[in-house]
Amino acid sequence: MTHRNITLPLGEQCDMDVLVAGGGVAGVYAALGAADHGAGVLLVEQHGFVGGQGTAGGVHTFCGETRFVNDRWREMLRRLDAFGGIARYRPNADGRAFDCESLKFVLQEMLAEAGVELLLHTQVLAVERSGERGADRVAGVVLANKSGLTRVAPGVAVDATGDADLVARGGWPFRKGGPVLMPGDPPTVDEAAGRLQLPMSLYFTLVDNGAPVQPQLPPGCPRYGDDEAVPMITVIPHGHHVTVKMKVIGHDATDGASLSAAEQAGRRQMMGVVHYLQTIGYRGKRFPNHRLAWVAPHIGIREGRRVEALYSLCADDILAGRHFPDAVAVGSYHTDYHWPTVVQRAGTGITVQCPPHQIPLRAMRPRGAANLLVPGRCLGGDHLATSSFRVMGTCAQTGFAAGVTAALAAPSGSVDAVSVPAVRARLRQAGVRLDLAPYYSYLRRRRGYDEHAGTAPGPVTGLAVAELPTGEVLLAYASGGEVGVLRRYEECWQPAAEPARGMLADPDGAAAASAGAEVALAVHDAERNRIEGLEQAAAMAEEVRESDAPPGVELHAAGVRWLSCDGGATWHTRSAAPNGDVAGAGSGSGRNVDTGSNFGIRADSNGQVAEPDGIGRRGHTTGIDAGVPAPPTPGAAVAALTLTEDDRATLGVRRLYAAAWANLQGVVIGTSTGDGSWRETLIAVPGGRGPCTLAATADGVLLACTDGTAIRCSRVPLDAFIGDGGHREAATANWHHDSADLIATLRERQPADTP
Repeated sequence: MTHRNITLPLGEQCDMDVLVAGGGVAGVYAALGAADHGAGVLLVEQHGFVGGQGTAGGVHTFCGETRFVNDRWREMLRRLDAFGGIARYRPNADGRAFDCESLKFVLQEMLAEAGVELLLHTQVLAVERSGERGADRVAGVVLANKSGLTRVAPGVAVDATGDADLVARGGWPFRKGGPVLMPGDPPTVDEAAGRLQLPMSLYFTLVDNGAPVQPQLPPGCPRYGDDEAVPMITVIPHGHHVTVKMKVIGHDATDGASLSAAEQAGRRQMMGVVHYLQTIGYRGKRFPNHRLAWVAPHIGIREGRRVEALYSLCADDILAGRHFPDAVAVGSYHTDYHWPTVVQRAGTGITVQCPPHQIPLRAMRPRGAANLLVPGRCLGGDHLATSSFRVMGTCAQTGFAAGVTAALAAPSGSVDAVSVPAVRARLRQAGVRLDLAPYYSYLRRRRGYDEHAGTAPGPVTGLAVAELPTGEVLLAYASGGEVGVLRRYEECWQPAAEPARGMLADPDGAAAASAGAEVALAVHDAERNRIEGLEQAAAMAEEVRESDAPPGVELHAAGVRWLSCDGGATWHTRSAAPNGDVAGAGSGSGRNVDTGSNFGIRADSNGQVAEPDGIGRRGHTTGIDAGVPAPPTPGAAVAALTLTEDDRATLGVRRLYAAAWANLQGVVIGTSTGDGSWRETLIAVPGGRGPCTLAATADGVLLACTDGTAIRCSRVPLDAFIGDGGHREAATANWHHDSADLIATLRERQPADTP
């Protein structure tokens, strides 16, 4: 290829605090985040409207968790709802459908009200780079539109183009595509295919004509004979319209000729699909009266370039529910890897439900770029992780975080000058939830596991379990006159005290003499982890404000207490518990203590535990109050739940009670509505014979029980109780082990995801 230098006239030049390139969801929220924090912002977008894939691409569904994004996101939802332009939130739905035209207008007006300068029909032509290698910066960005060329000198630039166009124009390193996986059990790698991007999708709409139409199959368009031959499609009827999403393979979204070919090939393929739907029908449903009415103005792109960032988010991170000290966003959507070389459905691809996981600011920082941030689907990550974090809800979070960071960095012109705790504090003030526990309520049917947590040195005589607002689970037990704590962190169980044994030291020997009579856990700041009903969700999200401080935890056993000010990672022995009692807790009842805001643990300047606030007060005891029906059997563990019902016809919230007790079959979970009767609904852990305990979570219950010296913990979703009412095992809802198996398979069979 011959390169020539061409000189073009530069119409005007301007300085700007923050330049955001790309008006998709990530770019819009980057602009809002920066403007809300005092920056002057210019947002440029290639189309005549904003919204990106949600508007130009016709992707009319917000996938993933849609409640805890940020306050600006909730404002958008309220405005869409006023237009009747968004579906109601349902905890078991994969996403929320919205009206694309309404979204165009709502986002445009939000930007205008925030004072963002918006240039539509504008593209990035070139990027000027200055400074020493390793500490380079964006010195200028040349834009092209009907006015000609404009040079903008930004304090900080945000590349929200989806394809890392600023990164590419400026010469910073990036990745494209990844090793090609093929259908199979387990999936195999197509070595000959090289590295390919995830497939594209074309959205189009058919409308009921009111009478039969004459099907037409233009020359050169494919003829399909049965469902197996048809490209992967999703057919979504709604009223007189039918929306179709159709897979298109074999193209590069970052190559001009290839992208042009994708649009043309997609429309030929679409005409064949329309003819098939009119004449034969898909999955037994034919549309003889429907004609083609609308096609998305831009083919849907799942993946373009991905920046080489200071940290690359990998599949291990998202499937392990990873935490990061510089976390600025949370993802919870499943992996959505579509086979790059198979146009048919073929089992769709790799769709493993991910636990909530954090996304670090480092993943949005290109290597060697001092004043450039890259949110959205083009942030740093591997091929499989991209398939999860590319959805619009997650892009809005990463975009907003990039905008806030850019506003704070603009005066110095360097992201290095920004305090990460300051960014996180600003995000939380803007309604971002960085704790993982609230996100577990999304897709609650899939949030289950049944795991071996640990092994006690002898018979277990007492148990307590609690979920922290940060997402970890603590399990305390008494065995052989000693007390131990297990911690579930990033999908793995580990001792939370001495690594060798997980036992807590008791210098006075008071607990060793009688451990097992009482075991209880109290969690500070537990209002951050309250069960959230549907009609309460918006208020909870706005009222609960998090901090970077990990939750304090108190453990009581036989009148002795231990304190932790780091979420249960380390413990300090304290004196006897006040009055020798902890709100009536005891291992016989399986009760857990939740003292809410009455309990606080402080650390002094040397990191030593200071005297807790209000320890002597009797706090709220989870699931044990005057309204709880009598336990079904002596010693049963009881928890009170707020049941969010979703039967696709009605939504509602009511009180439900759960109890766990042992019988000949194992440990059973029963439910009661408060009338005093109990119904066995679930055999949770066959074989359990020892003590058991329950704790309520946002989406169900945690159950801890024993089988000999083995300690098990299960997360049982609410839907296991209210589904068909039959007996079923918690393991049937288990995604954790599937994730681990998938990662092990990919490590063995997939080449390293490097450029």
